[in-house]
Amino acid sequence: MNLIEKYSNKEVPFRFNGVNLSFFLSQRLFSSYSIDTGTKLLLKTLAKEIDFTEIKTVVDIGCGIGVIGLSLKKKYPDMNVTLQDRDALAIEFSKENAGYNKIKGINYSGNLTLDGVEPGSQDLILSNLPAKAGNSVLSEFITKSLNFLSPNGICAVVVVTTLRDTIQSAIRKTEAEIIFTEDTRKYSVFHYRGNSTSKKSGDINSNNDLDECYIRNRTNFQINKLKYTLKTVYNIPGFDTVPYHIETAAHVLEKQPVSGRTLFWNPGQGHLPIISHLANSGKITETVLASGDILQLKISRENLLETFSYINKDNLSLIHICCPEALRTDAMLRVSPSINYTPSSNKTNNTYNSMIISLDEADDSILDSLLPVTTPEAILMIAGKSSHIAGAVKTHNGWIQTASRKYRGFRVVVFKRC
Repeated sequence: MNLIEKYSNKEVPFRFNGVNLSFFLSQRLFSSYSIDTGTKLLLKTLAKEIDFTEIKTVVDIGCGIGVIGLSLKKKYPDMNVTLQDRDALAIEFSKENAGYNKIKGINYSGNLTLDGVEPGSQDLILSNLPAKAGNSVLSEFITKSLNFLSPNGICAVVVVTTLRDTIQSAIRKTEAEIIFTEDTRKYSVFHYRGNSTSKKSGDINSNNDLDECYIRNRTNFQINKLKYTLKTVYNIPGFDTVPYHIETAAHVLEKQPVSGRTLFWNPGQGHLPIISHLANSGKITETVLASGDILQLKISRENLLETFSYINKDNLSLIHICCPEALRTDAMLRVSPSINYTPSSNKTNNTYNSMIISLDEADDSILDSLLPVTTPEAILMIAGKSSHIAGAVKTHNGWIQTASRKYRGFRVVVFKRC
């Protein structure tokens, strides 16, 4: 699978501190038509203000396609650089861009903010903070970051100007020392470090649970006779109402049994996995959650464990991959029961009796991609926008369509492997 060929829309040149690089961009990732102005500003301030002879370890949080971390590694090849992002496609693009620029020795982490980073280990923590993350997550990052800095470590962040006061206030609350700031019309940069009076966060996440800053609410839902409660998070649809494609899928599940080892692609807040278990009363023997977004995986995992007593670490696993095609490869990253991103090993079963797919893009090859990882007579349900589904089901060699339902611009189609 050639990710650049499939997902890249553009290649752009970039120059940092006398070093020339080139990056592949993607319409599915942040700043898809040029290198973001905030990223350029942050790198400019680093080149001007940071003494890199003192910097040995660096982590780029929310790395996207890897511009910040890869630029530093290209200029200072002896540094230990880690690129971290919750989006598996971002990690894969960072890897591709590293190879394209002949940069070796990068560490990659598909995880939420600073999870998996060793406390006190980083001389430099960097981030182009995403506004969409929400104030609670951004403020928690500021407080939490101090735990991961080495004794003389520095954290440098850039934010849109509308969040300048929020970030400045969060830094001041920790009593950290702001050592540099720069403002433009659209962006603000802060460099800060801890000191003897800094108030560090006492909660360093060492398990699978989500930090409270991600939790938006606990909400009750009902579809027909099915009632359930979900913890919900920011930036994932379905936090207050059931999305139309899930509501449509729930009606189909009333007549379509799902059983055995079942994979859910893009589980979101956890609606479809929970609805499927409620509708099939224990017939699902193993649940596999797969997505490019680790936040989806973590919140769905928590909701399943809280809702069903028979679900546990032995029959629930997570796979963090950029697209369903990656299910066929031996390079997929498996997460069960702990969040350790290492290649899957000792795989005794890589096929599924049932698959429930939330399709978030047009993909006319998805049926061919999934066929090799299903058992004979497997059930496949695909839900999404009607326009996306239309292309996906034009040709379905190896599958027999058994049901189809439309509702308000969304569609659910069920296939059985023949």
